[in-house]
Amino acid sequence: MKKNLPVIVIACVLILGVCVLLYPLVSAILTKQTQYAAIESYQRTVENLSDKEIAELKTETQKYNESLYGAVLSDPFSDGEKVDTNYVRLLNVDDAMGYLQIPKINVSLPIYHGSTPEVLEKGVGHLENTSLPIGGKNTHAVLSGHRGLPSSTLFTDLDQLGSGDLFYIHILGETLTYQIDQIKVVEPDDTSDLRIVTEKDYVTLVTCTPYGVNTQRLLVRGERLETTAAEKPVQAAIQLTNEAAVLPAAFPILAAVPIVLFVTWKRRKAGK
Repeated sequence: MKKNLPVIVIACVLILGVCVLLYPLVSAILTKQTQYAAIESYQRTVENLSDKEIAELKTETQKYNESLYGAVLSDPFSDGEKVDTNYVRLLNVDDAMGYLQIPKINVSLPIYHGSTPEVLEKGVGHLENTSLPIGGKNTHAVLSGHRGLPSSTLFTDLDQLGSGDLFYIHILGETLTYQIDQIKVVEPDDTSDLRIVTEKDYVTLVTCTPYGVNTQRLLVRGERLETTAAEKPVQAAIQLTNEAAVLPAAFPILAAVPIVLFVTWKRRKAGK
């Protein structure tokens, strides 16, 4: 047993090292599975809503949006008060209000009420006191997301977007298309670019910048276009299938690494 102790220790260290290397990949894929499951659940719930129920949800939401002129805004990443329960009730379909797709950076994320730490850990947060993302003139919805989390991509690649790129809001069975028309870096307390602009239909995506420093805010604003060809929601499921397939293939390879290293070490030791 004592003779085998060094071998056992080496094997344990190698296995631990492989686990550490594998953690970000596995964690990210499992988180995406959870996010896509939330999107699929949302889609199923919306499909089961009647036309009357959808119309009522839209009417309530439009009234809320019309009341927002002059609303006081805050940094989406600040620790504010608890989210208002009346606000949470609006567009609350299966916990999420909709989902965001950004094809250029391979992002598909559920949208939740508020921007609390709990919300931003699992998806995109909607900044309270900004328009709910159902579109229409005199609306400006603000959606926030983290960058650089070890367990999830979220808005990590938001800085790769440029003017003219498209993103999509899927909500209550409709697809709203937005084309990026402005990208800015501002201080956390500068919310002037998040306000409603008369006759405009905007959505702004917000994250922290510079990457890993997080002292400022990156604002990526899109203006509504007519949706001529809606992005198919099934794309999210296809992407998930491809990514999830990596895990079964990766496990045997990674499991073989410590075995190969151990055999090599034994042969070298025997040759001495």
